[in-house]
Amino acid sequence: MATQYEQTEQTIHGFQINAGESVTAEQVGDRYQIDHAQFNLPLESIRQLLSAFDQKQGEDYACAELEHQSWEPETVLIPAGSFLMGSDPEEGIPDWETRQFTMDLPAYRIGKYPVTNAEFALFMQETKRFAAKGLGWRNGQPSPEQNNLPVMGVTWYDALAYCVWLYEKTERPYTLPSEVQWEKAARGTDGFIFPWGNEWQEGMCNTDHQQVTAVDQYPHNESQFGCCDMIGNVREWTTTAWGRNRRYNVDFKSPYPWTTWKVNEGSDRINAHPQMRRVTRGGASLLPDIPLRIARRQSELPYRHGTRQNRVGFRVVLNWGT
Repeated sequence: MATQYEQTEQTIHGFQINAGESVTAEQVGDRYQIDHAQFNLPLESIRQLLSAFDQKQGEDYACAELEHQSWEPETVLIPAGSFLMGSDPEEGIPDWETRQFTMDLPAYRIGKYPVTNAEFALFMQETKRFAAKGLGWRNGQPSPEQNNLPVMGVTWYDALAYCVWLYEKTERPYTLPSEVQWEKAARGTDGFIFPWGNEWQEGMCNTDHQQVTAVDQYPHNESQFGCCDMIGNVREWTTTAWGRNRRYNVDFKSPYPWTTWKVNEGSDRINAHPQMRRVTRGGASLLPDIPLRIARRQSELPYRHGTRQNRVGFRVVLNWGT
């Protein structure tokens, strides 16, 4: 039988909720199905993520190939240094994608692929979470054919919760990438428009927003650093806040927010206002005439998982020495 929870600041199964209407929570086996709620990560989970940023490095993350468990996302090394970010102003380039400028970043590791359904399903199983319909699974699990597809239909808080779980299992400080980290991983040090160069090539990525493909189906679209699926397929969450406005007041003039960058500072604070929109990157386009540039920027409310034909997934990042 479903239980009613009135309005804000209730806690269900360890998660604080903000409700615009009455919330129902029904226990299904050892999990909870919760409707009409906006979720915030528990404060303890936020503290765990923040403490991970400050922990001493216990192993050499800067090695070319970092050993990982079979259920742990594979990561690639992004060396320290500068790169070109953004686009030069020209016809068809929105203001919020300009100006082009140079950014300097410390070394970090980022997921070679987006997190897959199989990887996310283990997290769901071990944390006893109920699989929402937006994931596109049946009976609470992905089918064998879905295992190597990128997980999609997750909220920003779902993605962060996965990072907390991964940190607890591995003692490695996983989190979501900033959009500046995401863009460097995608375009390399040559300022490419697309991961493979400056000229569009058909068949290099999945441009069909109605059909999701396996994360390794297009091996030739690797970026300079070895990242796959950086454009096309499913768009991805970042830690970066979109503008200064909250909720439905979308700031369509949101410029790039940095001159310098550091983990969990400025526009990349994990514990910023819980209703602040977050930047999403990559993915296919709902409109055929929108080029899939690396620098293309979108945003989403953190407690939403995207529209039906434009769901959101994510990849992880490992930061150290920042």
